[in-house]
Amino acid sequence: SGLYHVSGPVISKADLLQTLVEAYDLPIQIQRVDEPHINRTLNGRKFNDAADYSAPTWQEMAKGLAGGLLE
Repeated sequence: SGLYHVSGPVISKADLLQTLVEAYDLPIQIQRVDEPHINRTLNGRKFNDAADYSAPTWQEMAKGLAGGLLE
């Protein structure tokens, strides 16, 4: 019981945004801030363990989105 997140490997919001910027080759610079500290880490381990699931890397998924299809 409880809430299950389905996601790739554990990643911070800033790292996910940077991955998408790189996949889409966007002229954007992600600026990290120290304050306020809010943990927005995306963690799908609970689902992955329960379902014996292993998602692709975030880089693979972002490249798939940018390319128009997921492999």
